[in-house]
Amino acid sequence: MTSGALLALDGRLGNLPMPTRPISLREALVPPITALSASTALAAVVVLIDPQSVVSYVRAHTALIAGVLGIATLSTALETAVVLSVRRDVPG
Repeated sequence: MTSGALLALDGRLGNLPMPTRPISLREALVPPITALSASTALAAVVVLIDPQSVVSYVRAHTALIAGVLGIATLSTALETAVVLSVRRDVPG
């Protein structure tokens, strides 16, 4: 459904000129920082609800937690690099 909506919107708008300035570092970092803040807030809520269970889970699954943190770090770095490499002033 999302793809269809985007295709319909693109058909209506046509080839509108895009802004000619590159994406700033601040604009590139807002989405990953927002996602990181939301996930941290959710984790804090879970820890506040039942801290004993969270601590025992982390102790029992240390490798899993390390893997999840590593994947999250690498994906955030990759997403930021992709956003910074795609410039608005380059014709498509």
